[in-house]
Amino acid sequence: MYRALRPPLPLFIVLVMYFMTTLPHGYAKSLKVKSRGELGTEGRIFLASDQDQGDIGNFAGVGRLYLTAKYDDFRLYLRGFGRHDGFDRKRSALFPEEAYLEYKNNPLRVRLGYQLQTWTATEAFHPADLINSRYLDGSVQAPEKRGELMGSARLKLWSGNIEAFIMPLFSAPIFPSEDSRFRFGPLGQSIGDLQILGRDGLISDDPWRLQYGARIQQTLFDTDLSLHFVRHIDRSLPIALITIDSSDPSAAPNVSLVYQALTQIGGTLQRVIGPVLFKAEAAYRDFEQPSRSQRAMLPPSPLFNLTDRDHTLIAIGLEYNLYHQTGESALLIEGQYAIWGEGKESGEGSLLLFDKDLLLGWRYAFNDVADRSLTTSVIIDMETPEQLFFNAVYAQRIGDMWRGELGLRLISYPPKDPDNPQGPEYIDQAHYAYTSLIRYF
Repeated sequence: MYRALRPPLPLFIVLVMYFMTTLPHGYAKSLKVKSRGELGTEGRIFLASDQDQGDIGNFAGVGRLYLTAKYDDFRLYLRGFGRHDGFDRKRSALFPEEAYLEYKNNPLRVRLGYQLQTWTATEAFHPADLINSRYLDGSVQAPEKRGELMGSARLKLWSGNIEAFIMPLFSAPIFPSEDSRFRFGPLGQSIGDLQILGRDGLISDDPWRLQYGARIQQTLFDTDLSLHFVRHIDRSLPIALITIDSSDPSAAPNVSLVYQALTQIGGTLQRVIGPVLFKAEAAYRDFEQPSRSQRAMLPPSPLFNLTDRDHTLIAIGLEYNLYHQTGESALLIEGQYAIWGEGKESGEGSLLLFDKDLLLGWRYAFNDVADRSLTTSVIIDMETPEQLFFNAVYAQRIGDMWRGELGLRLISYPPKDPDNPQGPEYIDQAHYAYTSLIRYF
């Protein structure tokens, strides 16, 4: 069964597509339709380790379809993604990344439908990029984003633009299956239905929630700046809610992830200083806390911790470019630091992977016809150096229509208590090699 098919594609987009394809002949001449896509295979195999294995590898077919229909100042844009895994059927997914109707007449642009927002400046750490949920058992380097249903309006302003948006629907991240090596719980432990802790202090499975925000982007003195304000349901740091059937205490506990209402203020910065590109991101995350009376109504759970989860994330990076006779390379250094509320030194029990981490990386582009590139990086926890992520990827085009990748990723995330790992600690020693081959058409 394919995941992420609910809710269906907005009906108005389907109706608009039908309307555009049935225009009278005179109007149809002004209609411009373009399509393209990509289709391929990908595989990964996990290396032997002392940890609980789960699956030993995956082999999947992947594809994307792009469709654009333009008429006068209106444009319909569709971009859908699908993955079908023959080894782990629960890993299969099909969802829209973008599916919106756009009206554009400078200086105004309006979009209605599923959209992607990419608010980032740094290479690896993205505290400001919070809007879209992700598919967490796909590309580890850059997890695919799910489109978020929203209406947005952007206005050109000074040397940039200002944008406001409203989102009526919460789309949860797609987590790995209970048998995946990337699961965040014991082998075979499934995750229950969607749960949301709203601003009213009540837990509900209703995904229809009012969410909104605004963002301004400007270029000042050769510096790209952005600031944003968002009130929505957090996608990145859910809380584990464990409940036990009182009528059958011997039954396995039910685990659900509860997503909490959040207000975030943050921004990004990029500036070229000679051969160095300076990058920075920051975000203050203020979780909506239920009142004392509201907390008394919440179900008891040993891991349902509603202590102050507010925190600030700061990411800073430098990229130094070098030019060679056979190509060009870039040296990367980035760090992310989390400052937790109420004087806490760490977000214990949090699903946040990187709170005091440093990335060192090197990227080489051969600048040849095959567009060959080699990228290596390592992320190290500055407090616990044995926590590290190493990645190496080689990529190139094969002819005019194909592109291939070969990669290796090593993961060390040893649990504090080996007999009782928590959250991200389950991915310790999930080392794997992977490959992909994509054809563009």
